[in-house]
Parts: sequence; structure tokens; C-alpha cells
Amino acid sequence: MDYDGLFSDAYSSGNPSSYISNNYKKYGFTNVSGLTKDYENWVKAADKGPGYDSVWMNARRKYDNGATTGEIVNYLVERAQAGQISVFGQEYILDRLGLDK
Repeated sequence: MDYDGLFSDAYSSGNPSSYISNNYKKYGFTNVSGLTKDYENWVKAADKGPGYDSVWMNARRKYDNGATTGEIVNYLVERAQAGQISVFGQEYILDRLGLDK
């Protein structure tokens, strides 16, 4: 059973509950029961990086001040290279802002 694969793909899908319901068998599960709750716990436990809160606030400020998607992505990449956020943290911020990756 591939929890990480299922949950990562469900997160990327934009509609995790539906994705899990329609694809759980592909990841070796025989029953969907409990997987949505497990997914919620997985998301909470995912490491967004040690500087996530600060990076999120700065990205939000940039967004509110009219920065382009490219400018925000570049900022997030810089912060990731500095070790402040993870790839998951980058994706999560972009999703929260409603921006495409």
C-alpha cells in the first residue's frame, strides 16, 4: 500500500477526497474507508519547512501588492534554496494563493 503516493497525488489533484475515492485501488488499497481521514493527518504532518510562516506572510504580501505569479514563484524558489521551505511548502503557498505552478 502506497500511502505517500496516493496522498501526494490526491493533494496535487486539487480535489483530494474525490481522487482518493476514485484511485485508491491503484495504490494497493482494497478499501477506501478511513483514507480521507488519513490524508488529512498526512497533510497536517507534511513538512512545509522551518521558515514556512514567514515565507507565507511575505508571499501573501507580494500577492496583495500585485506581484506576478512568476515573481512569487521566483521568491519561493529562492527561499527553498535557502532551506526555509520545502517543495511541499512552495506548492501549498501557490495553492493557497490560487496560483498555477
